[in-house]
Order: sequence, then structure tokens, then C-alpha cells
Amino acid sequence: MIKKLFSFSVIAFLLISCGTGGNREVSQNNEEQGPLKVEFASLIDNPSEYVGKNISVEGKVVHVCMHSGK
Repeated sequence: MIKKLFSFSVIAFLLISCGTGGNREVSQNNEEQGPLKVEFASLIDNPSEYVGKNISVEGKVVHVCMHSGK
């Protein structure tokens, strides 16, 4: 009797836990997905285009000053 009850409770738990995925909505808003990735050349050419926006610029450091660089 205890084996049947245990088996039934395990099966019930598995069935209940599989159905609780919920409704996950995917946001299409760019502001919620993080900063806008911008090339350095376009940032220098049109800086006013990015005023008030969160941006991310990646690049390679080619020179660091010995006196003030870290």
C-alpha cells in the first residue's frame, strides 16, 4: 500500500511540476536588452545621434601613457 501511495505521489508531483512553466513574454524593446552597440567611427561622425542613449563601444587599446595610465 505504501509503495502504491509513494508511486502515485511521485507521478502526481511530476505531472504538476511539468505544467508550471508560466507565460514568459519576450520583450522586443531595445532599451531593456542592454546598451546599443556602436562602432567608434560612427560615434565620432555623429555624436548627436547618441545623446541620451545608453551605448557600448568596444575596441583595442594601442597605447597607454606611462605616467598616468593604469
